[in-house]
Formats: sequence, C-alpha cells, structure tokens
Amino acid sequence: MLEFTKRAKRVINEIAQDEAKRLGSDYIGPEHILLGLLKEEDSVAIKILNNLNINLNELRKEVERRTREASGALLMDVAGGQDRYQKIIELSKEEAKRLKHNYVGTEHILLALLRDNNNIAGGALYSFSVNYNVIKSEILRLLGAPPTSSVGVSSTTQSGPQPRQEKPKLPSWMNLLGI
Repeated sequence: MLEFTKRAKRVINEIAQDEAKRLGSDYIGPEHILLGLLKEEDSVAIKILNNLNINLNELRKEVERRTREASGALLMDVAGGQDRYQKIIELSKEEAKRLKHNYVGTEHILLALLRDNNNIAGGALYSFSVNYNVIKSEILRLLGAPPTSSVGVSSTTQSGPQPRQEKPKLPSWMNLLGI
C-alpha cells in the first residue's frame, strides 16, 4: 500500500481543513487541497509550479475568487464536496502508481487535481495554462523518468491490478526534498 509523504499528509489532513474553515466552507474540497498545496512552500508541487513560472499568489487569489463565487451561487453541497475530496485522494494514489513511485507526494496530488478538472481547483490551474500533461512532463523532468518495465503496460491505460513489484530504494534526491 502506498503511503503519503509527511508533506502530502499535512496538505490533505491539516492545511486543506484550515483553508476550508478560513473560507467558511462546510466541507473540504479540491479547492482547499490546492490552497493547501500552495502553502506547503518546500514541496515538489511548488517546485514544479515555480519551474513553470506560475505566479503562486495570483493562483491562490484565483482559487479563492472561484470558491467565493461557487459558494455564493450555492453550486456545491457538503456531500458533493466531500466526495470530490475523496476522489482526489484516490486519484493521487493512482498517479503515484502510474509513475511507478512507492509513495504519494504533493506532485501526485497536483496531478490528481488536474485529472478531475471539473472542480474549482482544476479550473483555476487550467486558467494559468497548467494542464495534466504539462505537470506530468515537469515531474518526469524534475524527478527523472520512471524505471522501464518489461510488462509493456501503457501509463495511459487503466487496466486491472498490475503485477506486484519489489519496492525500489528511495533515490538520494528525495532525502534532499524532505520526502
């Protein structure tokens, strides 16, 4: 089973909850997770967004603006928000598996927010010309390409359970990032 890194846990369990409270939300949704990512300054997700020259302060303002508009229009119900939160958690795990990582980090959460772009967070990211493929390419550039596999399964297909593989050792660069 994949474990979330300390930073990723902090984003989804603490900071996102704080952001939801700050914005007066009765649920934790993808928008709160993205705001949480933006506050975890030394994370891989922030390094990626910085590498793409995204103005983090402007992105934060855009997420907050969209959140206020959505709550003002009563577009989001509490149950729907919680379902979206859980979906992002599950998609984060899937993204880690797709990249053949043995952990779930902030970069996987960022990818998950873009896979389900029918939410405030995904919409805000897209408005900054940030999409799934751009983020995935930057992850691979920053962290290195995943090890090749002789299984020959495309990373874009969602097939059944994959053969169990031995857990690789964490590369030394991950220690430098605090993962």
